[in-house]
Amino acid sequence: MTPPTRPRRGSFEATAVSGVRWLLGALILVSVALNVASVVARYVFMSPIFWIEPIIIYMMIWSVFLGAALVTWDDRHLNVDIVSATMPGPVRVVARVAAMVALVVTAALVVPQSWEATTLMIRNDQRTAVGDLPLAVPHAALLVGFVLILLAGLARIVVLVRDGVPPAGAPEPPAPVDGDPAASAIGRAAADREPRR
Repeated sequence: MTPPTRPRRGSFEATAVSGVRWLLGALILVSVALNVASVVARYVFMSPIFWIEPIIIYMMIWSVFLGAALVTWDDRHLNVDIVSATMPGPVRVVARVAAMVALVVTAALVVPQSWEATTLMIRNDQRTAVGDLPLAVPHAALLVGFVLILLAGLARIVVLVRDGVPPAGAPEPPAPVDGDPAASAIGRAAADREPRR
């Protein structure tokens, strides 16, 4: 797999990406806590909390679309690059840019449709049968997620055009740690293993 190039992060980008990572982590942790609470209520106290399940589903939907935006930002989408990895550098850049343009175009087509669906849910005040939760909330996850994917894809295209693609087989640079408190321990460990020059 061709190593991804990373956008150069200014303070705004670092803050935005870090904020999305923290929000994603919080959503997952809260959904796990709610799931545990639901199990305890159902099997220990014999008093199930019916409204927890749709909330967990909403959180999972938001997690998926926020995560997809982060995957786009980090250029980590699954791809089959058996052919493109053998191409010369400039051709490989064109192939990667074409793939990212296809993603951006797809996101640009989904955003207005998602806007229509979300506003329709708000206008009709449609709600879940269990818990009476607004259905606009999960639809808004698609809208926000695809807007973020669109923006991240555009940033990725700029980076690919500006910096090109690293040579096939080149080691992947460690994830930046400075200014990103949500950076993983793996990224920090990789940064620590980098040879000092």
